[in-house]
Amino acid sequence: MVRLYLSHPIRGRNGIEATKREIGANNLRAIRMGNAIRAFFPWVELYVPAEHDEVLSYLYLIRALSIEDLLEADCDVINKCDGVISFQPEFYESSGMRVEREYADAHGIPVFTLEDIDSGTRQRFEKFLRKHGWKEADA
Repeated sequence: MVRLYLSHPIRGRNGIEATKREIGANNLRAIRMGNAIRAFFPWVELYVPAEHDEVLSYLYLIRALSIEDLLEADCDVINKCDGVISFQPEFYESSGMRVEREYADAHGIPVFTLEDIDSGTRQRFEKFLRKHGWKEADA
């Protein structure tokens, strides 16, 4: 099975000033994108950080983890994946997403960028999967 990591903004354009509501909305958008990808490509195993953010956000708030710790953990997960999908709503790449992309690039892990999952994006994603030799038969 092909395992992909969905890189996405958590705090968004407001960065450390983001409210819990903004973070929740960003995470919900990422979870919905992950669900759409899974619906179109059920044979792809997808890791979506937003699905695990509640505990991590709490640990960050009580200062048990730093942003660097969180990104190091994310990069460790990326290292165990075959590729990265960089989900950039409104063509926005956060600083954390940049760290994840640069890590993937430095380690030869393919990255696919998308803003939404319309039919054109879906076709480009299918092409990306085929380019790297990943297909439903691998599931």
